[in-house]
Amino acid sequence: MVTVASRKRALYHRKIRQKEAKLAAPHAIHEEFPNDAEIIHQLKVSDAHFAKLLDEYDSLNDEVVAAETFVKPTAEDAEHEMRRRRVLLKDEIARAISAAKA
Repeated sequence: MVTVASRKRALYHRKIRQKEAKLAAPHAIHEEFPNDAEIIHQLKVSDAHFAKLLDEYDSLNDEVVAAETFVKPTAEDAEHEMRRRRVLLKDEIARAISAAKA
């Protein structure tokens, strides 16, 4: 049952998320790993799996940004799941970068 209090809470949280969205960083890979641009480029052209990871990350990041900025309204749990998947992809990308440095 939806109560007046729950509607007010939902509206309050939506306003907070809108304010945060204006401040949210886009989380592009070159911003996440600013010192590794050359390694990222080398891996992208030489490793098909790494290139696929970057494409997946960029696509998912675009979806997250669209959800955060309310361009594409998204359920909160779905947005949370997208963020979780983005972190997992970023971790895998970071491991590949670290391995390439070694």
